[in-house]
Amino acid sequence: MDAKIPIRKAKSRKALNADNLEALGAAQLAAILLDIADGQTTTKRRLRMELAAQVGSDDLVLELEKHLDAVSAARGKVHWRKLKALREDLGLLRGMIIGRLAEADPAAAVRLLLRFHGLERGVLARVRDAKGEVGQIFIEALADLARVATTATIAAPGLVDTIINALENARLGVRGQIVHALIPALDPEAIAQLRARIETEMAPRHRISAAWRDALQALLDAQGDAQAYAATYSASETVLPPVGARIAQRFLKAGQIQDAQQALEKSNPNSGAAGSRKASIGTPISEPGLVAWENAWIDLLDAKGDKEVAQAARWAGFERDLSPDHLRAYLRRLPDFDDVVATDRAIDYARCFRPFTTALGFLVSWPALNEAANLVATRASEIDGMAIDTLEPAVRALEARHPLAATLLLRAMVRDVAKFSRAELFRRAQAWVMEAASLEVQISDFKGHEDHLTFEGRIRTALR
Repeated sequence: MDAKIPIRKAKSRKALNADNLEALGAAQLAAILLDIADGQTTTKRRLRMELAAQVGSDDLVLELEKHLDAVSAARGKVHWRKLKALREDLGLLRGMIIGRLAEADPAAAVRLLLRFHGLERGVLARVRDAKGEVGQIFIEALADLARVATTATIAAPGLVDTIINALENARLGVRGQIVHALIPALDPEAIAQLRARIETEMAPRHRISAAWRDALQALLDAQGDAQAYAATYSASETVLPPVGARIAQRFLKAGQIQDAQQALEKSNPNSGAAGSRKASIGTPISEPGLVAWENAWIDLLDAKGDKEVAQAARWAGFERDLSPDHLRAYLRRLPDFDDVVATDRAIDYARCFRPFTTALGFLVSWPALNEAANLVATRASEIDGMAIDTLEPAVRALEARHPLAATLLLRAMVRDVAKFSRAELFRRAQAWVMEAASLEVQISDFKGHEDHLTFEGRIRTALR
């Protein structure tokens, strides 16, 4: 019997795709676009910008600047019915700058993105942005600025004025982010000029301006001026451990070891009120917020050549709270094969660590999933079902190869939601029950734990 010849179905000529639209011809498409644009302002503006881009980047810049001026000059409140149109308008501006203009002229795109950021405060003052949708456009434009800046080198006249104007109009909390994003596009002269302008802006103030400090610090980091960076903090701030750590890291990067040590000794969290400020080398610090100071001190030990003491401090930091960062830093500095022994030692330590939640989080994130499953099996009575942020990721990591361990974690969350009557979590708890039911088929031996039907029957009433 002859093999059947496959019948190819003809593609519909009415389907909405690029090929069929091209078949309409340029004249017909142009007429359709004009007809659509006649009643839609944003579409008409998009077409004008596309035509300008076709002529050249200078024409596109003029078209974009004209609309940026119009948005900047607007003062009236935006009615909620027109909020969507405003979002579309801002999205069009942003899209043309980071798309067509950035491809043709990255330096011009950076300048116009700066102007775009300068619109933020004025626009947000005119709208009721309860969902944060308008603000999100400007947040995304920050990432755009950082990306486009890596492809541009700007040394044009008036650049510093453009940046300062953008910073003055931007929200106070993003000034540093804007300057940090711009650094790759600025030549040394532009960085120096911008630093001088911001320092001039801050000079008349009796107190250090937090609004401008982040922006200035980004420039000082780019220049590697650790002394000037330290001077941006007041005397009362430099005794704070996180601030001392930030200052010390800059000094270490600049090779100024003595200055780094002084910054850390001044902010030493282990100092008594009338103590000598001698650092407690390698002593674990209990508060997680002080880890930055400890890391800077360990880096100082390395810089001074105290390698063994630095390693002891890293291990102490790991033992304190099962810090993966401390352990990785410790392992990186070990000779070949010694790191394997040290890793086994660390995992053994973690298996006995309390609280259980910290131990589980470490073993899952490392990852050491076999050990995590064993931890659940041997210490099931210690599971805190309210530690959902740790337990849910652990369930996802364990469910494929260790379904019983995943089930025990799911049951612990369900149990504690019912125990503490957390009504706002009842829907999630019901989903966890269903998930546990789906895992039952993979479990051949419950190892002394009740089967799913028994557990579900016992817990269902409490979740209604």
